[in-house]
Amino acid sequence: MIRHSVNPARPRDLSPFESMIYPVSAEQFFEEIWGKRIMVIEGTANDTLPIISTDEFLRVLFEAGVGTPSIRYLMPGETSIERNHDAFSRLKATWQRAPSLSELASQVEGSTLVFNQIAERIQHAHKWCQEIFKATKCASNVNAYFGSGEGASAFGPHFDSEDVFIVQTEGEKDWLLWETPELSNAMVYKNCDPPSGPPEVTVRLTVGDILYVPRRHWHWPKTVGNDHPSLHLTMQLTPLYAKDIWRWIENVLHGEGAQEKNISYTLSSAEQGSLGEGIKQAMALLQEELAKPDASSRAELFLTIRRMRQVFGDKSFCRRSYSAGSCS
Repeated sequence: MIRHSVNPARPRDLSPFESMIYPVSAEQFFEEIWGKRIMVIEGTANDTLPIISTDEFLRVLFEAGVGTPSIRYLMPGETSIERNHDAFSRLKATWQRAPSLSELASQVEGSTLVFNQIAERIQHAHKWCQEIFKATKCASNVNAYFGSGEGASAFGPHFDSEDVFIVQTEGEKDWLLWETPELSNAMVYKNCDPPSGPPEVTVRLTVGDILYVPRRHWHWPKTVGNDHPSLHLTMQLTPLYAKDIWRWIENVLHGEGAQEKNISYTLSSAEQGSLGEGIKQAMALLQEELAKPDASSRAELFLTIRRMRQVFGDKSFCRRSYSAGSCS
């Protein structure tokens, strides 16, 4: 069943992650909810979570270039990326200043604007993502979804491969939810059949509410009514996947150990001899590295620093912080 809480007054001295899940404690969240159950928290998130305000969204949207790849415009029934892009380009060309909320709502009525990775453009929001990383070890960013008109939605039923927190900033949104996770091994929802039955529960988010949807849980958000547009933020927490271990293996085969053993980056280079011999040398090095007692911890360190670079940006800082335990 969905975990449902009411948060009439979130304390001001909580860490960013504690603020996201209050009144649930971090220990309880990771033990009982993380990756397992949908959670709804009614409350005053807008007053206490300094993520991205409506005015900041409108300002950054205005300042972004027309061809910004992180901005998507989705008109009802229109699947052509080019036609959607052209429609937004024509709309943005009419702006002489950042539009007001009501102006944007009338201009995009029935459609949805998506601004992916918007936290990278707002310093305090980027800092928020860094703090969330410290608590979860998951790289994160914030996407903003603006919709106007009854039933406006960026997607139909779908699931994400990441855990997602949703913060409702303006208006209302109905979230059609299926509590049973997708059990297939497909990474994207387009490779799976959507649920055949109706949603198991529908949750209406109003301003300040937070919704947590674990990875692989089907959901379908829809804007409510025509009187007020909806703006919600999604914080996606990207975990380390099994496939990420190949990044560490690639690092092993390109690193100092490979150089010391004269293993060429290109196995078929003339000075390396036969292709078969080059493969044998590379496989021997990999087996040697995997057999070391600290192989798993070294892989974890490498992959964690790689994730940290997504939210901190400075590799040397990430390594110092992780070694000192400040990001553990």
